[in-house]
Amino acid sequence: MVQVAEEIPFQFVDYTKVDLARHLSQAYSTSKFDYIVEAVGISDPSLYTWSDLYLSPQGMFVSVGPQPKGLYPSELWNITKTSLAIFWPRFLGGNKAAFKSVLLVNNHADAIAFQRYVANGSVKPIVDSVFDFKDTLKAFERIMSGRAAGKHSITSMQLSVIFLRICLPTGRRDLKIEPGPLSLGLFRDVIPCSKDECFQDVRRLSSLPTTMATEIPDVQSAWVNVARGTPDKALAFKEDWPVSKNLSDGEVLVKVHAAALNPVGYKLFRILPNLVAGRPRIAEYDLSGMVVESKDDRLKVGDHVYGWIPSNMFRKTDQGALAQYARVPADALVVRPAIVTPVHAAGLTLAGLTAYDIICKTAKVGSGQSVFVNGGSTAVGAFAIQLAKIRGAKVVASASASKESFVREMGADEAIDLPKYLTEKYSTSKFDYIVEAVGLSDPSLYTRSDAYLSPKGAFISVGPQPKGMSASELWNIAKTSFAMVRPKIVGGNKAPFKNVMVINDLADAIEFRRYVADGSLKPIVDSLYEFKDALKAYERLMTGRAKGKVVVKVDPSVD
Repeated sequence: MVQVAEEIPFQFVDYTKVDLARHLSQAYSTSKFDYIVEAVGISDPSLYTWSDLYLSPQGMFVSVGPQPKGLYPSELWNITKTSLAIFWPRFLGGNKAAFKSVLLVNNHADAIAFQRYVANGSVKPIVDSVFDFKDTLKAFERIMSGRAAGKHSITSMQLSVIFLRICLPTGRRDLKIEPGPLSLGLFRDVIPCSKDECFQDVRRLSSLPTTMATEIPDVQSAWVNVARGTPDKALAFKEDWPVSKNLSDGEVLVKVHAAALNPVGYKLFRILPNLVAGRPRIAEYDLSGMVVESKDDRLKVGDHVYGWIPSNMFRKTDQGALAQYARVPADALVVRPAIVTPVHAAGLTLAGLTAYDIICKTAKVGSGQSVFVNGGSTAVGAFAIQLAKIRGAKVVASASASKESFVREMGADEAIDLPKYLTEKYSTSKFDYIVEAVGLSDPSLYTRSDAYLSPKGAFISVGPQPKGMSASELWNIAKTSFAMVRPKIVGGNKAPFKNVMVINDLADAIEFRRYVADGSLKPIVDSLYEFKDALKAYERLMTGRAKGKVVVKVDPSVD
């Protein structure tokens, strides 16, 4: 079973110096290939006609099709022999494995699937050289020289490496890759190469991480929430926490690269009793990583992903993001765009989808509308600013003087230090929506909002999040709860109060990813901590001075 990234060795064979078919028959007669990919377009059929000696009869010889160099007699004779070999019956001496020519046809679904491998970095484009438009003839000269180590002239190596990147990391069950030596044609150790100077480029391509069989450990290191209290008292670093390997249909096992912290995490540490919280269990929600086991049709082994452990699963299981491995519903993950690093991707989901729900689904903010974001430097606030600007709104955000430049960088048209100035400045040009991204327990920003919020708009909050269980905090929660439901006829606010609690929705995650992939929306990382320094990361988050996400690097090898 294909599981974890490991490098695959390659051997290079210069087929201008050896008879390739003879070499393969001598070297691989006892460990035959499952597939052979003929990506050069050779017209001579010998590589196929000899293939019973080195190709499994259950396998396949797949070719880009014979491409004659000209119309002279020897080439025409080769094409004739190849055509006969393709159709010659087995009982008359034909080959056991089928010959299949591949002719590319336009298929949008295939293009989208291929783009996924490009986006996650599994497939990299190869460019040998660039010519100006008027120098097109020189470009053809370069192609025809046979020395290009990139697009076109390196076709055989390019396709072989791409085929490796596509099929091996996905863990396709039909390839039957098992622990031990592979018997997977060009994957294992043969990439035909006709020019010595191409070797260096092929070695560079083959050094990309690939997927081979390696056992997933039974135990792992993890930060486990074991008690109620502040993070230093609530969390324990365990080095023998079990890895949850028993996947249900629709689940994947992710090797975690990085995890992001959320204010709601440490607030729940302090508030919830053990029975309600279901302790002990691994902390946190947001993560990025690589799929190492899959029982899902969409996500494959080797996919680099980001996402979250949804709150409903978080409550039912002991899964969390602050661990080396996490069992996650596949529909809570999307493939990480190549434009984003694992560290930056780790903090996208919970805060990003909360902001997406507020701006794009609940408010449906449109061009020309005005939005006030309270807490513009929080992760939710920063994403909300960016999304509102993408949709054409005017955005005013609150932030301390030291964070004014940050919220403007996120796209805010104006920044104010204290929301109390709203009544003075915006009473004549009221906001269409107010986004409360801090989690204030005090209801005054809402109860005074008739002065600066349109009655046709809405006050949309991430929900009051008390700092503790003190009498004053409980009283604030009571006042906020009353303000939410107080009827207009007895003094209630004209605009409704709406709480947003993000729920897992793959369609939302895919749409949000689109903004990330095209560069419209930028992830925000305030600071990065090593795995064993997670408590210091919480200290930073709890200062209230973080601008964006605080991230913990679980895998020290990632960026």
